[in-house]
Amino acid sequence: MGITKQYLRWTPAEKFGVIGSPCQAIQLIHQWPGMAMTDRICATAACEDIVFWDLKTCQLIERFDMNDDANSDASTKNSMISCMAFNDKSMIICSGHHDGCIRLFDCQESRKLKVVFSGHRGCVSCIAFDQPGLRIATGGKDTEIVIWDAVNQSGLFRLKGHKGPVNKVEFMRQHPWILISASNDTFIKLWDLETQHCFRTIVGHRTEVWSFVLLRDDTEIISGGSDSELKLRSNEEITVKMKKRIRKEKKRCLEENEDLNDQEVEKIEAVMISDEIERLDTVKTVGKIRSIDIRFIRSVNDEQEYRLAFLLCNNQIEFQQITIKSMKNLSKQLSIINTMGHRNDIRAISISSDSLSILTASSDSVKLWNKSSCR
Repeated sequence: MGITKQYLRWTPAEKFGVIGSPCQAIQLIHQWPGMAMTDRICATAACEDIVFWDLKTCQLIERFDMNDDANSDASTKNSMISCMAFNDKSMIICSGHHDGCIRLFDCQESRKLKVVFSGHRGCVSCIAFDQPGLRIATGGKDTEIVIWDAVNQSGLFRLKGHKGPVNKVEFMRQHPWILISASNDTFIKLWDLETQHCFRTIVGHRTEVWSFVLLRDDTEIISGGSDSELKLRSNEEITVKMKKRIRKEKKRCLEENEDLNDQEVEKIEAVMISDEIERLDTVKTVGKIRSIDIRFIRSVNDEQEYRLAFLLCNNQIEFQQITIKSMKNLSKQLSIINTMGHRNDIRAISISSDSLSILTASSDSVKLWNKSSCR
């Protein structure tokens, strides 16, 4: 008998020492079932699993294990997570994997795997929910964007047009029928989900576009790439497209002898572009940042409070708070999760003769692990 692919006989049994894998996978969760306090839970990817941390006590409170999926084979279960997204309204967390699969978990009382989508030919690089949590958009290194129906648990359609891996996708809040995507081909594309076509391509970056953010009711886009520049653009074409949509709706209502709501017409306002963006504060962390999530907490008088969760490249999670006041801005570290695991790459491993202990060494430390408790 040949020895081809004999390594498939071996599958991972346990994972320990992983706080967060160095990928785009950290999400702040507003409310967790069974906990009275809010805005103190974050979810990160730990290799193939999703782990939930209490940012106040720095303790692990829940783990979604991929081995619970009995319908998947061993190669699918062991595919690492590459990106993640969470929706507060539907309480569903979605993970994208290197093998092209997308998994949806219910964070309610059942806390089980809902469905597995397979549609990408390569690694899933970004995930986004629409505001109600009914549709999911995923982008991959295969240059394609796939729209999924989270309710019917099926794929809707593909969007093709990018020439490089898709780095970020996002639904517009004011216009949920428009999707924005950024790619390594230096372009930002705006897609009409009703016609399934790209109606605008934004150019200007000389290198890959890694991320973007929408401001002022989706009328402005700030994008950043490898050229070390942030570019601010006005979405005038979206405003024109929305005016055409309202005129069409008004014509339909007049034909049906109905009155069009004046509030829908007043949504279209002149787009004003500010010439400069004020720098609020500089946030420092103990390591290189791999992923970040921010959440608005409250606004009292002239004071606004935000909380940020950083997933660092050295296997740590840092939790900070930013307070924006009229005169000055304050940032402070609330907690840091670094109780277990190495901070650098593991270079040596040794197992005891009784197979009960494991010794690991990196450039900064040597750790002795108990195989039974994984601590």
